[in-house]
Amino acid sequence: SDDDDALNAAGVLIGFLSKTGEPAAIDALGERLGDAPVEVRLAVADALLPPNRRPGHRRGWTTDGLRLRAWSKALDMSDPPPEAAAPAIKRLLFALLDDKAHLGGLTGTFDDEVFKDPRVSDLAAFGLSQRWPREYSFRWTADIAGRDAEIEKIREIGRKGIPPSSVAATRTSRSGTVGSPRNASRSCRSAP
Repeated sequence: SDDDDALNAAGVLIGFLSKTGEPAAIDALGERLGDAPVEVRLAVADALLPPNRRPGHRRGWTTDGLRLRAWSKALDMSDPPPEAAAPAIKRLLFALLDDKAHLGGLTGTFDDEVFKDPRVSDLAAFGLSQRWPREYSFRWTADIAGRDAEIEKIREIGRKGIPPSSVAATRTSRSGTVGSPRNASRSCRSAP
């Protein structure tokens, strides 16, 4: 279908841009990201995670028993983003901390962590804590209020030292649940 083709293409682009090591490419991922379906926003946050710490463990995501297309294409490019892109990655993950949307029925794994119905903000906070564990802490829990408190602590730390973002357009706030990838783009549009 056209939706599947579009999500495949988005995944290829996410994978390519996130692995270039060019800060401008990472910044490009953030441009107009708020207009993208929630599946694409989640795939961008996932593409910015560091490699698994445990050799042989892979990341994986499913929803309603199906592997997500944008992720499968992005993760086909298995090398992590180079550290030269770290400041741009940090800016983009911080921008995603405001995105509360999630894809209903989503389950994912990273090393020994299992995520159920993660929001974009949860995955961004997890990415920050995995890439920079001395600076940021985030533990997955089913308690949304607990995750929100940890995300706020990350924001506070970031306010004290995050470089100015060139991807301010991604800082729009989101809320809500999306039932499937097909209706994601209709449910999660940018706020003015």
